[in-house]
Amino acid sequence: MSTVELKEAADKLTPGEQNFLHAYLGLKRRLNDPEFLADIARRNREMKAGDYLTSEQVKELNRELDEKGL
Repeated sequence: MSTVELKEAADKLTPGEQNFLHAYLGLKRRLNDPEFLADIARRNREMKAGDYLTSEQVKELNRELDEKGL
C-alpha cells in the first residue's frame, strides 16, 4: 500500500479509529526502540523488587494533590 493510499484510508477513519491507529503506531514504534525496552525491563525489575505504589497510595496521593489544586 502506498503512502497516498494510507493517507486516504486514514482520512476515512472515525476520530475514535484515528486515535486507535495513532496509539497503535506509537506503541509499535516504541517496541522497536532498545532504550524503551530497556527502560520497561528496568521498571519491571523495580516493581518486582517492591518499588511500587498500591492503589490506596495512589488514591491518597490523588486526594492530596486535589486538595492543593494540582
